[in-house]
Amino acid sequence: MTNLALLTVGVAFLAWGALNVAFPGNETVRNFVGPSEWQRDPDRAARKQRRYTKYVGYGFVLFGVCLVYVGA
Repeated sequence: MTNLALLTVGVAFLAWGALNVAFPGNETVRNFVGPSEWQRDPDRAARKQRRYTKYVGYGFVLFGVCLVYVGA
């Protein structure tokens, strides 16, 4: 039996996660890099922030896939 609520939430998580993976500089995720690192080396901090944003995106994609699988 299909659970429409789980499918809808799963697709929403998939979309949000895919957005963060595709565009990691879109600033939709909280700042993971400390202020001192931004002052010390802004380029390295920006690369680290984009990398962490992608990791969060992959996590949400995986969670969304799980919800869609359970809801289907």
